[in-house]
Amino acid sequence: MKPSTDIAAQAAQFHDAVQKFVPVCTSRYAKLLPFREGIAELREKGASYRLLRELLATAGLSVAVDTVGKFIREVIEQRVAARPNNRRRIVRPLSDPSTARTAPTPRKPQFPFSVAPADERDSDSSTALDITTHQSK
Repeated sequence: MKPSTDIAAQAAQFHDAVQKFVPVCTSRYAKLLPFREGIAELREKGASYRLLRELLATAGLSVAVDTVGKFIREVIEQRVAARPNNRRRIVRPLSDPSTARTAPTPRKPQFPFSVAPADERDSDSSTALDITTHQSK
């Protein structure tokens, strides 16, 4: 055999293997694969995951709503499952007082009147409160 025909035969064999390849699905989706086309059609018509679970239960297949949702996202829509963000947030200590944030000082509520302290009140009206109004200048 010539090396060129040998390579062509290997390429043809590889091409046949590519055409016959079926992706391996996890065992949790193996039960749902026969219903793939029907699930896709129902989702296009607006069926909810809960309704799909109930319809699958009538067909004798018991799955969780979350499993149906993951099956639709990963197999039918072929979206990659989001990985959880395991990064830890860096918290820097406030060792330098110049960079430390100071809490704002609380503001006193301003009322349109004030109550005079007891020592500033008239001696003849000791039981009455002296209320004076503030006037802005």
